[in-house]
Parts: sequence; C-alpha cells; structure tokens
Amino acid sequence: RSSPQLGDYWIVSGGSQEDRLIQVELSGVTAVCEGITCLRVKNIDCQNTAVPEAEEETVHEEWEKIPFCQLPIFKKRPSLCIEVFFAEKATVKKGERASLSWKVQGAQSCVLDPGNIPVKAVGSRDFYMQKGQTFTLRAFYGNKAVSVTKRIYVIE
Repeated sequence: RSSPQLGDYWIVSGGSQEDRLIQVELSGVTAVCEGITCLRVKNIDCQNTAVPEAEEETVHEEWEKIPFCQLPIFKKRPSLCIEVFFAEKATVKKGERASLSWKVQGAQSCVLDPGNIPVKAVGSRDFYMQKGQTFTLRAFYGNKAVSVTKRIYVIE
C-alpha cells in the first residue's frame, strides 16, 4: 500500500529474492534545517514472519516485532541566495509599467524596496514609473541577509 502519509508501507511478495528488491528514489526532499532523517525499513524475511491478513492496526502491531534497519537521509538546508531578480525592461516611458520578477532560495522572509514591501520567495510585481528608481530585493534567514538591486530608468 502506498500513499503520501507518514507510516505508509509497501508489501512485496512472490518471485525470487532478487525480484523482491525495492528501489526507492527520493526527490524534492526539502529541509528548513540541517540534520539527518532516517528511512525505516523492515525485513519480514529475517524471521520468516508473515504479515497477517487483518486490519491495518493489527498489521502495524505485528510489524513492531519485525527487525528493521534505518537508512540515513542527510539533509542540508538550501543556502540563502537570490537566484533571479529580473526587470522586464531597463528603460520605460513616464507612466509605463515596469515589471520585476524574482526567485529566492533558503529565505525565511523577503522584502522589496522602496516601500519595505514583504514579498514571497517567488513572485513578480508591476510598478507604473513616474521617475527613475532603484529597486532592492532583500532576503533573510536568521541573522544572514542577501540583497540585489535593479535600476529602472524613465525617459520623457
């Protein structure tokens, strides 16, 4: 049985021992802090114990008696960086729209200046320009901060 919930399990039966190998690929594992998580693997064949054909609760109780090993998954928090801070146009006419887009990794919070505007880690925003302006995107994690600036010029 498989679904995206904690405590899910697979039962592999039939075939030779080689046929019963399971390859698991973990992709997109995200961590907000560094550390180790263990993938718990139980081997029913260790004691020739069959999993009972009963309700799920009983299966889990019986499985508690089965030997298991733990496979470590090492997690590293993504480093704080501004991957993209993009201005659609560097120069616009007075009153025209200027569009900024960004993508930040590993931040707890992000702010767009001028205006000290809280923004999400991935986003975009339009500004109707009356004069040239410098925009600064700042990203924070704990006491660390990174920033990038973009200047948009206005012509008459």
